[in-house]
Amino acid sequence: MANHTSKKTYKSTVKNLAKDGSTFYVNTTVFPILDENGDIEEFIAIRYDVTESVRLSEALIAKDEELEELNTTLEERVKEQTKALTILNQTLEERVREEVEKNREKDRILFQQSRLASMGEMIANIAHQWRQPLSELNITLYKMNKLYRLQNEGKGIEFEDSYAHAKKIVSKMSETI
Repeated sequence: MANHTSKKTYKSTVKNLAKDGSTFYVNTTVFPILDENGDIEEFIAIRYDVTESVRLSEALIAKDEELEELNTTLEERVKEQTKALTILNQTLEERVREEVEKNREKDRILFQQSRLASMGEMIANIAHQWRQPLSELNITLYKMNKLYRLQNEGKGIEFEDSYAHAKKIVSKMSETI
């Protein structure tokens, strides 16, 4: 992350080293939590393991390189072989291309699912962060209303209206979550 104070969400696939010396990859999303002044209060990071996807992608690249080399070699042999061998090689190449394309499509789907899972985790974390303060606010409003009623014996319509309005706001925020 080049600038920690940019107040923007940062997304990347990160290579990590495990304690046992092996490497693993995670899609990482880091977003800042801002206070009421717009200053960064803290960061939240969501990580999703994509090691298998990265390894499949690396294997696919290696296979592509092998195929390119094989194709060059095959083209040289095809020039020297019979017409029947040429037809056989063309059929084989077409099947290989189809399988490579199928593998690429599976990898694209896997990556998209990984991104959606990361977004789901981020949304769940945000909802969790909001529910606790809303509950505390609701309890505080209840205590304020109870204390006011004890001290003023039900007088003060303006306070009652403000209390009802604040309860509606808390309720709507909870429904939104």
